[in-house]
Amino acid sequence: MDLFEFVKSNIDILDLVREHTSLKKTGVYWKGRCPFHHEKTGSFTVSPHKGIFYCFGCHANGDVIGFTAKIENCPQIDAAKLLADKYNLQIPENLANRDQLKQELQIEKQHFKTCEIVTLWCQKNLTKNSLAYNYLVETRKITPDTIDQFKIGYFADGPAAIKSLINFANSQNILLTDLINANILIQTKTNTYSPFEDRIIFPITDYLGRYCGFGGRVFKTNDKRAKYYNSRENPYFNKGALLFGLDKARKSIQKQDAVFLVEGYTDCVALFQHGYPNVVAILGTACTTEHIKLISRFCTQIYVLYDSDQAGQQAILRLTELCWNFNIEVKVIILPEGADPASFLASGETLETAITESQDIYKFIVESSCKSVSNEKLANKIQGIEKLINIINTVPDQLKRSILLEDAARSLGLPIDSLRIKPAKINPPINLTDSQIQVNSNHSPTNYIKIDLIEKKIFAAIINKPELFINQYHPLITQLSTPFDKVLNTLINISVNLVDNFEYKFEQVLGSLDLAQQEFIRQTIMSEGAEIGADEFKHLMLLFLQKRWKFIIDQTKQQITSAQNNLDHAALAKTVAEFQKLKTTLLGEIK
Repeated sequence: MDLFEFVKSNIDILDLVREHTSLKKTGVYWKGRCPFHHEKTGSFTVSPHKGIFYCFGCHANGDVIGFTAKIENCPQIDAAKLLADKYNLQIPENLANRDQLKQELQIEKQHFKTCEIVTLWCQKNLTKNSLAYNYLVETRKITPDTIDQFKIGYFADGPAAIKSLINFANSQNILLTDLINANILIQTKTNTYSPFEDRIIFPITDYLGRYCGFGGRVFKTNDKRAKYYNSRENPYFNKGALLFGLDKARKSIQKQDAVFLVEGYTDCVALFQHGYPNVVAILGTACTTEHIKLISRFCTQIYVLYDSDQAGQQAILRLTELCWNFNIEVKVIILPEGADPASFLASGETLETAITESQDIYKFIVESSCKSVSNEKLANKIQGIEKLINIINTVPDQLKRSILLEDAARSLGLPIDSLRIKPAKINPPINLTDSQIQVNSNHSPTNYIKIDLIEKKIFAAIINKPELFINQYHPLITQLSTPFDKVLNTLINISVNLVDNFEYKFEQVLGSLDLAQQEFIRQTIMSEGAEIGADEFKHLMLLFLQKRWKFIIDQTKQQITSAQNNLDHAALAKTVAEFQKLKTTLLGEIK
């Protein structure tokens, strides 16, 4: 047994999938909307008995590890480690690479634990510092309940504070080296200090809600340091792949099929507090492809609420370019000049009108780009217009492209034909599932489309109820198409009794197939896998045997001739015996 087998045998796929989508029982399966692509009618199917899932919409398929790897966009080995840690699995002594895996998991777990303990310590300090607390409650209008929900704290300053943190951490089995390794404390030859000192602390969690880093904000008017200081990046804290508040917003995002994307922690907290729970923030950095990919797992629409200053406008332009490769709708909410989301809401306003009047991001870019290039020199103007045309040409809808080109021509005072120049080579929009699901065109169930429906029903029936497949049917295995024959042959070869410990053996065999075969088999089991009785199964086998009878006779003659030519008496006897068994089965059923 390796790590993969151990993890799969200890985690219920139904429990795991339910964390990401709602499922309803339908016969022997559970069905719901796919968490990997947007759909109105659920085509995502889970077989808890087989420990597998399959989506008939985007063809995503796999087991608990494959599901986690797709959700977390990580390699399968990392998905296995994540599950082992999440479910607190005790790795067996005889597991290959056990010591190395245990060490990696322990380091990861210790980092998350260290960040959690620092969060608790900062929370305690916030109420002790009236200046920091009043800044949040009175200046930023953040309620005590919201402060508690986001675990906002204060990192006290000075040697006494550092000593207090070290002592508190030690009481929770967190050592000084853990604090240093997590980049919370910095130790020199003469002293130990923290770059977070005298800052409001916003704890940052990953997608699963594990504390992995911090954002520290200055709040004193005379503090000349950078406004924000984020944790240094490490294997567990990557600003380009993390979204502040996602663990709290995830369910609301899925329910509303939309997310508000803001630039800062306080903006995110403000929207959450004012009744917009489907909000996330980037971590003081430019939005990345990983951010968009992460968002696209949960919804198909983004409302961008960036500051109305020049930097905010430029950030929206970059965001437009990122969305080229995602079928996701992006709208821009335009706030009054000089306003940011937090101050806008604190003034007593709501976003309802702004949401209604939000602009499609392409239309927004057309208007803002035309305005920005109007006073530029000729060379810069041409460059800006060409870039704008490239953006417009990424719009999938032809009518919408034409309207945007007309708007741009009108704003620029140019004839429409001058904008219909050959655009620079760009990456056309691709289907969302192609970027998220690790299945390509070579791994498609359509490769097996010619396989007879009777074969599919027979195979699915055997996998769902192996006791149906009694010995007299074994010779028919060779007549089934690949990969059905390969799976059943292997199962028979490793076990005299197909029923004993069947689920484990089936998972072993499935893992030995290539990705295309695995996908096709999961699809077959889910689509044709309704349990049937012994009589119906016999009828299916008879139909299949009758259909293949002429081919079986020709094949048997060739095998007999080959065995005779090679003087292989054992092969000759086996071939004759198997043919006689099939003939007896066929004649017996006909009678």
